[in-house]
Amino acid sequence: MRKNIYLTIYPKIIVALTLPLAGSPGFAVVYLSLFVWSLCGTKMAIESLVLVSVVSSLNTGLYAGAGSFVFLKWLIVMGALISGIRTFAFRKYSRCIKLLIGSLLLFVSSLIVTSLFNSYALDVSMFKIFTFLLGVLAIIMCFVDSFYRYEYWWAWFNAVFVVIIVSSLPLTLLYVGYYLNGRGFQGILNQPQLYGLFVAVYGAFMFGELIEKKRISAFLVFMLLAAIITLFLSESRTGVMACALGFFFAVFYKFFTQASTRLGVFKKIPIVMLGLIVFLSVVTLVYGVDLGSAVFDFMIKGGREGAMQIVDSVETRSDALRISLNNFFNHPVGGIGFGLASIPAFMDVYHDPYFNIPISAPVEKTNIYIGLLEESGIAGVTAFMLLAWFIISRVARHGSLGALSLILTIFILGMGEAFMFSINGFGGFAWILIVFLYLRSDPRIRNR
Repeated sequence: MRKNIYLTIYPKIIVALTLPLAGSPGFAVVYLSLFVWSLCGTKMAIESLVLVSVVSSLNTGLYAGAGSFVFLKWLIVMGALISGIRTFAFRKYSRCIKLLIGSLLLFVSSLIVTSLFNSYALDVSMFKIFTFLLGVLAIIMCFVDSFYRYEYWWAWFNAVFVVIIVSSLPLTLLYVGYYLNGRGFQGILNQPQLYGLFVAVYGAFMFGELIEKKRISAFLVFMLLAAIITLFLSESRTGVMACALGFFFAVFYKFFTQASTRLGVFKKIPIVMLGLIVFLSVVTLVYGVDLGSAVFDFMIKGGREGAMQIVDSVETRSDALRISLNNFFNHPVGGIGFGLASIPAFMDVYHDPYFNIPISAPVEKTNIYIGLLEESGIAGVTAFMLLAWFIISRVARHGSLGALSLILTIFILGMGEAFMFSINGFGGFAWILIVFLYLRSDPRIRNR
């Protein structure tokens, strides 16, 4: 059964990643095809949202047309929303779903109200708020209708991670795999940090699976080792720390609440130790016998130049965080407006040439929680924490160790990368995983 599922999944992913090799026309074909596909039903809409999050994040050194036709990504979100509304309307749903939608609407309402009173670029704030809301609502509505295919979705997510990691492995030996800065491994994705986010989430989930599975396949071990090694090569400290902390906190919680997890931890200690020995052996072969130097090189991203860059990066981030906190102290209740730069002069907004809609306004925020404090004040952060609490607590009580590890890793990643409100990038993929695992934890939905 599982093999038949994969036979229907891998061709879609491979075609979606192969066509863009033709350049800008290939990207246009993929985006338009995904838009049409997203209108064909809720299952196809989720598939389209997953694929667009990957296709829009491809390595510019490998895909010459990467970055072209980015405005077409919004069509896919709209297509998913239309498919979701068609099937979601006029139905009765469990308390689990009502709580999720209610807490999401409470959070978004807080963003709208605070932005109306405080935003210095109201059109940008409102565009970002409503695209985030419509994107997450589309995901919820589509999943509720097609959730009975949960085995299919597990296979889908696993296949996406496998394709990204396996297709990236050969690039560890080629310059294009380090195209952005010549140092951090980015694989087929457009930057090392993004690769680190993808692999950290997958690694945390696989660690949980390693503990809970009664039988461990050679493929699971291979993928876990490939994830760890390439995550190490990416030099994504945020990814490594989030993966480790997400798994640690999940095990800590499950260890004291579930006897099966305690038994699994004790049984798998020899296997984990063997995996650690293999990993350290690979690191030793790559960096020499001095493991301390290997760890130091990873932390400073290599040598004196890397150390200076770390100092510069820390100073830059410290300055950015200081400005954000000053903005929060000046506007503690409602912030400065959602999705806006800390300094108005640095706000670079790109408007759609036809409708003058602010479709792009990148903002460099390195911590999602401090960013929310600055942008929406105490009101917005409180509402977001309530939303996060509903999600994490339900998955903690009813989800597997792997699911809890994955959820915690996503929220911990937000401390180093502000990605969760970028619905067309990795943030969209993260919310797909979050909603899926949240709904998976509801027995009434799971047993449909």
